[in-house]
Amino acid sequence: MDAERLRVEADLRGQLDGDVHCDLIHTQLYASDAGIYEITPLGVVRPRHSGDVVQCVRYAQENRIPLFARGGGTGLAGQSLGRGLIVDFSRYMRRIIQFDPQERTIRLQPGVVLAELNRYLNARGMLYGPDPATRAVTTIGSVLSVDTSGSHFLRYGTAGSTVVALESVLASGEATRPWNDTGTSNAPVQRLASEIGQLLWANREEWKQLPWKGVARGCGYRIEQSIHQNWIDMARLQSGAEGTLSLITEATVRVEPLPAVRGVVLLFCDRLETAARMALEARRDNVAACDLMDRRLLEIARETDPRYDALLPKGAEAMLLIEQQGDDANEVRGRLSSLVNRIQRKSPTTTASRITIDPSERDFYWRLCRRVIPRLYRVKG
Repeated sequence: MDAERLRVEADLRGQLDGDVHCDLIHTQLYASDAGIYEITPLGVVRPRHSGDVVQCVRYAQENRIPLFARGGGTGLAGQSLGRGLIVDFSRYMRRIIQFDPQERTIRLQPGVVLAELNRYLNARGMLYGPDPATRAVTTIGSVLSVDTSGSHFLRYGTAGSTVVALESVLASGEATRPWNDTGTSNAPVQRLASEIGQLLWANREEWKQLPWKGVARGCGYRIEQSIHQNWIDMARLQSGAEGTLSLITEATVRVEPLPAVRGVVLLFCDRLETAARMALEARRDNVAACDLMDRRLLEIARETDPRYDALLPKGAEAMLLIEQQGDDANEVRGRLSSLVNRIQRKSPTTTASRITIDPSERDFYWRLCRRVIPRLYRVKG
């Protein structure tokens, strides 16, 4: 290691309970994520608790070292890469702190893996709605930071809409508890809310004319979702900010009851444009999910399992996976049948697999989408 890395490692190891690594092996391990970029960091910090995060941020601020929060490393745009210090929350800060079934909320640390969270909740009859394709490895901190959605966006919205309160560490090293609205007694949050409110009011004509008009877009400051008539939802503002406003050390989020019945159907189209039009038609029925896969993704799916090779028509240019949810099996099946009939009247070349409400068969269909997307990471550009 060079002199700077030796100094930083020695300094931080003397201040933190967590791990600090600036050696070549660890920096190379954190030099890439799921994308195509590679940047070797100065070092890696694995905090054990929020106090470690406070100390790390203060040290970085004093020494002008940039920080990059990291969860499961599933980003494709290099969000967790940089030449400063990588702060890995997934190693130690992965505890579920409190589940409140009456309020339907759960309090947890940012390193909790999304799939593990839902296993915990499913055993208690609940779930966390946003479900990105990388749910098996991505962490709740990452999910909140990029305001992710997933296949069930139509039913559960984005991660930002689930946020109740956050605990965070600001760039100054101040810990905020909780980071939610201007009614909190936390002085740093009150100060920031006031300053942000003045800034947004002075520039209201700019942000009120947003070009995307409510379209789900993932990361970015969701100003239009965060500002209300007489207060600012500071926690909501954090979701989508990708760690640029603060580092999340704890989150309280809303959860939902497990649906009693879930039904799924696959629709196969001979043109991609037809599938896109049929997706718009499906949305009129308030479906819980509607995923589209093009011919390239279907080819990858056939390679993952011979059963998919038998299931997927050879000439299909695109596929729609549509899910409906409800309390009654016959009602769910009937809604899906009605939707399929309507789509086939408008597009006679569209074919459908049989409708299923059987959990094992439904999950088999869903694995079509959930296995293919991670395999895309291995495809050479």
